[in-house]
Amino acid sequence: MSVPCEPVGSLLLAESMEGEPGVGQKGFGASERRYWPHGRCWRKSEPKQASNAWGLAYESWEWDGADSDWAARMMRRYECRPSRVDVHFTYSVPPEVGAKDLWEACRRHFEAKRLTPGETGEGEVYTCYIGSRASARRIRIYRKDLRDPGFDLVCGPSLRVELTLREKRAHAWWNVWRESERRGIEAAAAHIFDMTGKHVLGEAYVDVPAVEIPPAVDVAQQVFTFLEQHGERVSTWEAAGVDLVELAKVWASRKRRGVSARVAAKRSRDRLAELERAGVDQVRRAVFAMMRRADSHACEGGATDD
Repeated sequence: MSVPCEPVGSLLLAESMEGEPGVGQKGFGASERRYWPHGRCWRKSEPKQASNAWGLAYESWEWDGADSDWAARMMRRYECRPSRVDVHFTYSVPPEVGAKDLWEACRRHFEAKRLTPGETGEGEVYTCYIGSRASARRIRIYRKDLRDPGFDLVCGPSLRVELTLREKRAHAWWNVWRESERRGIEAAAAHIFDMTGKHVLGEAYVDVPAVEIPPAVDVAQQVFTFLEQHGERVSTWEAAGVDLVELAKVWASRKRRGVSARVAAKRSRDRLAELERAGVDQVRRAVFAMMRRADSHACEGGATDD
């Protein structure tokens, strides 16, 4: 997501926590990891090419997978221009149904349109592609339950169809979605139909129901991601007698007195409302389920693809 350095870049810096420094990436001279209560992202700065809107006074923020839904909704209130968006549709399937089954069912259509096919991964955990890595739009098909800890425990076997749009196509889609989420989803479905000949809304591409993902799963994934990143250090500091909860409350109260106080207060209210909708007990159980799944995956030496 490209944003102007002022005021949007400064607001995002104030709302996130400093992580580890990165290196120069394509189109940018510097990068760094930033942390949010919902997860983490990359901030890329010192652009090498001017944009039409902001010249060289802009930067790029890119959120990791599970955090992108929350980040997209947050960014709707800011001036920004996405360079990439991902929209997914997830369906319940029998355990024996894999990504290649749908991929092969679409083959005649995408070959007629001369779209580049591809596969990555190994064993049961693999992804099928329609469209090249460099194209302005690309489809990924994979079994979501085989890739994410705990997802299968809550939702069961699930096939995901994920559309990636880049540059002008991403910007055009964003302008539709920020005005109406429903129209944005319909626009994404229209792209998928054009590329595959299959419907993902209304008349589904297979006779299986869409997955209803409980609110607790999204919140639990945020908690689990935080524990993956910081759990060991938090446990060590607590054992040493550092009261992290007290320090967090002090820090939060100081942040609310800063220039982004109104934004921080709204973010806290939104997180609390999200947790209340999900249910604290349900979130806790889902987190433990994800831990057990991660332990099982580690013991099995489970492979993952990109």
